[in-house]
Amino acid sequence: MAQYFFDEPYVVATILNRAFNDQSPVHAVYTRQVEMATSAGNTAYALQFGAAFNGLSEEILSAKLLVNLGVWPNAGLHTALTDYLVSVGKANVGVVALQLGQLLSGLENATGDQAAFSAAAVAWNKEVVDAYAYSSNPANVSPSPVTNAVTLTGMAVVEHVQ
Repeated sequence: MAQYFFDEPYVVATILNRAFNDQSPVHAVYTRQVEMATSAGNTAYALQFGAAFNGLSEEILSAKLLVNLGVWPNAGLHTALTDYLVSVGKANVGVVALQLGQLLSGLENATGDQAAFSAAAVAWNKEVVDAYAYSSNPANVSPSPVTNAVTLTGMAVVEHVQ
């Protein structure tokens, strides 16, 4: 996928839905999200989207994003992302989630240390494409099923594959 593609509002909305909720919204909700991203701008929309999760700790937000991006478990990445969220402030978690989704998408053919993320990147890109196809279809009037339901309490992260 070309990097410029990831700046489109419909991709931004798709990435944020998958990164935070691991779910694709119904067509009407998705259409409104794309309109909001288009009118507000991607960064402002990402900040607004992420604000709904500000009640979670940085540690839980970090775990949530890593699980939904498909790179969990990774203790080093979890610690680094938690520390980063503390550093930039969790009010910016929407922008961080968007950036992580965009970065992961570009790692399909990674080499060196980043090659460890290539399988996750392939899976993530398929998930983003499938999510877009789902939410852009006017016939879909129910949200998609959650791929990997997770319970995040304290740091007990329990995955429930459905």
